[in-house]
Amino acid sequence: MTKEALMTLCGERLHHIRTQRGFTQSELAELVGVEQNHISHIESGRRMMSLTLLREIAQTLRVSTDALLFDEAILSNRERSSSPSRTAGSGTNKHRNDCPYLR
Repeated sequence: MTKEALMTLCGERLHHIRTQRGFTQSELAELVGVEQNHISHIESGRRMMSLTLLREIAQTLRVSTDALLFDEAILSNRERSSSPSRTAGSGTNKHRNDCPYLR
């Protein structure tokens, strides 16, 4: 996945979750301490949010950071592949390939 594709995906996810939660861009921007046009640029895929802003937005919208970063198909695969019987320390993080920056 290219950086541009990731920015577009994250922007689409943010727009979807923000509108689903009933926030305007201006309301979200005020709550997380940025200008409305910053949120607009993120949603349109023209700007990527910092990790700090990602955390602030996720907390404000009451979602996980994964919900903002990954599409629903990836999240569904994670839930299906997670097993409560896995023991701690058993192998590597099998979800590492979900994030293009960790490949």
